[in-house]
Amino acid sequence: MSSTNQDIKSAPDPPANAPYVPSAVEAELYLYGLYSMPRLIARSSSDVWIKPTGLRANFERKELRPLRAQRLDEVWEDTVAPAMDRYLVDKQVQWTSMEPLRIGIEGQPFSAVILIGVKPGTLSPELGLEAAVGCRSILVESNIDGIHIIISEPTCTYRPITSSPTHDPPATGNRPYVPSEGEAMYYLHGLPSEARFIARSSTDIWIKWRGSDGYLERKQLTPLGTHRLNEVWEDTVLYNHVMNLYCDSQRNHTCEICG
Repeated sequence: MSSTNQDIKSAPDPPANAPYVPSAVEAELYLYGLYSMPRLIARSSSDVWIKPTGLRANFERKELRPLRAQRLDEVWEDTVAPAMDRYLVDKQVQWTSMEPLRIGIEGQPFSAVILIGVKPGTLSPELGLEAAVGCRSILVESNIDGIHIIISEPTCTYRPITSSPTHDPPATGNRPYVPSEGEAMYYLHGLPSEARFIARSSTDIWIKWRGSDGYLERKQLTPLGTHRLNEVWEDTVLYNHVMNLYCDSQRNHTCEICG
């Protein structure tokens, strides 16, 4: 029997009608399918996560969608986001992203959440639960119901943060950074191919603090009329790029690019 199956069978049942510290299995699988392969730290909702029972049950992929919540949109930028920032800083939570989204599985109802990312290894599930419930209380105090808090940490990498985060996007020190879940989904929103953003070399910060419905500004493409690039593109830039990709995929070979 695998260790995962043992964990599933031995994990204690969570308390009813109250937020709880997730089991190791729930922490690994609750957010399965999201871009940064995040690990669940805590959530403010009390619905009990159903343990996987079959070989394919672990692979139901979560998806993110825009959150269209008029009341949250009215108070998010000036009230709720700054209040959550102050609360998290006071609790010494090293948060890296804070995004209003809907989360769910295709074909099932999606839940409205504030998805908060934290620097890996800095927040225990117990303290994370306290932080999630505290942020949820800020929503309730602002007369916003039906939206819960999810705190997670990415398992692949994290975006740089400052020692004193604010409700503005974290500073990156003029370095490229790994996109948050929301940026990965909506940075290229509007392109015909529905392309998913992976990375970029530019260091400008993607601004997401434009209300809970602010992700829906549509990107457009126009021709690039750069004369110097046109002169060297096909014979130099593109050729070297293709050769570098080839060299990276091969072993024990020599060529004019790698020597």
